[in-house]
Amino acid sequence: MTERALRRLPLTGAQTGVWYGQRLAPDSPVYNVGQYVEIDGPVDPDLFEAAVRRVVDECEALTVRFEEDESGTPWQLLAEEPCRGPVLDTVDHRAESDPEAAALARMRADMGTPADPAGSPLFAFALHLVAPGRTLWYQRVHHIALDAYGFSLVSRRTAEVYSALARGEEPGPTPFGPLSAVLDEESAYRTGERYAEDRAHWLARLDGRTAHEPLSGASFPAAPDFLRAEAVVGPEATAGIHAHARASRATWADVVTAAFAAFLHRSTGDRDVLLSLPAMARLGSAALSVPAMVVNVLPLRVAVRPGQPLSALVAEVSDGVRGLRRHQRYRAEDIRRDLGLVGRDRGPLGPMVNVKAFDNALAFAGAPGSVHNIAAGPVDDLTLAVHHDAAEGRIRLELDANPLAY
Repeated sequence: MTERALRRLPLTGAQTGVWYGQRLAPDSPVYNVGQYVEIDGPVDPDLFEAAVRRVVDECEALTVRFEEDESGTPWQLLAEEPCRGPVLDTVDHRAESDPEAAALARMRADMGTPADPAGSPLFAFALHLVAPGRTLWYQRVHHIALDAYGFSLVSRRTAEVYSALARGEEPGPTPFGPLSAVLDEESAYRTGERYAEDRAHWLARLDGRTAHEPLSGASFPAAPDFLRAEAVVGPEATAGIHAHARASRATWADVVTAAFAAFLHRSTGDRDVLLSLPAMARLGSAALSVPAMVVNVLPLRVAVRPGQPLSALVAEVSDGVRGLRRHQRYRAEDIRRDLGLVGRDRGPLGPMVNVKAFDNALAFAGAPGSVHNIAAGPVDDLTLAVHHDAAEGRIRLELDANPLAY
């Protein structure tokens, strides 16, 4: 890539946080995010490689390079020529005694590979062949390049391109916008009136509240790995969650978030629960069509009272989430600065509730693909990921915990 034409751009606010976080732990894989797509149906590896290469060339965020100037300011160097290096490995496990276990073990080992944004490739993709008509498409990306929504844009576009190539057709033009459009919007926001209004909202909302009481009783830095417990909420209980949401004029996600707040209150005794919620910061923005790292992680303050009806707690959460969304462009890093937390740990202000609201159903030339998360970034304390399967009427929960604390 050193021979390719390059153009220098600043980093988004989200990228800047990741850059300095990685600089504090240069040998840690904590900022690797990964998933695999389980494809049930025939896959042509050569055609798949062609599709991935095309999408990599369309996605500026995957081929940028990062550097610091003499003052220590980080920049991203945007490649303006096609990627000429490898973009996809194909690994055949079908002769092994347990092909899927072997594939997953290889993925986990790769996820532990530290990646330096200033030198290493930002992504690694591989096709793992585990059975006739069954393939696992593994994807690892450094978090400085993509957030979860950006990941979904890349996966969806790859499925679209592969399907077109399999039909012998030329894929349509890329739907991706340029990174520069995201940066221009972010710059305009930070110099506009809305920035000051959002700052005032968060100062008033938090009102000096700066820390939560960890369930473990102490705070720790994010570890390179995490512990995970998974559970599935069955159709009957899921229907009950939707019924509570309708009765409270809220969303099903508000009900789950309220239940998690109640759990933390019961476990710690804290009546002023502080959660962290990822905010896409994309609606109505150019970033809606740009694979990039722009996600914001914002605090949700929830007052929990003993004996409080669930409907009242859900209403409190719903009001808080609406306020969070109205002011979601104000960066968490700025909130930390306003609260005097600069120089302390860089993690969220409270346990995270990450509701995966976008549709992850994929199809590769008619073969359905289901997405399985491996890692979504640093786990400082607790992270509850919530996936809603509308077709099955179920909710899947993944609770990740920092092994240094639990």
